[in-house]
Amino acid sequence: MNDTDLSALAHLLQADHEDRTLRPIDLSRLLNISTASTTTLIDRLEKSGHLTRGAHPTDKRALVLIPTMGENTDVYRTFSVVYQRMLAVAQSLTPTEAETVSKFLGQMTAAIDTEGAPHSPA
Repeated sequence: MNDTDLSALAHLLQADHEDRTLRPIDLSRLLNISTASTTTLIDRLEKSGHLTRGAHPTDKRALVLIPTMGENTDVYRTFSVVYQRMLAVAQSLTPTEAETVSKFLGQMTAAIDTEGAPHSPA
């Protein structure tokens, strides 16, 4: 599983825990990926048995994504515990600290981003 798969599962499990539904477009926005990439991701997670597609409860034209690993599974409990720990750390930051961390992570991302970087000669 790659980082996007794990992030998608974390979002799905969190939504499930909060009794919210996620549509494919919601997942696309949360992950900041294209709808085409989202479809590929959903296909992959469905094939691996991590989610199913279901009918939206109020809009029969829409689909919702349903994690197949419910709250009683080890995977769910592990994600939930880790997510709660991470959330506690993030919420403990002051606004100034959060801004510093955000700036640092943005700069680190830019430093390793290969898009637009000059390619070394082969």
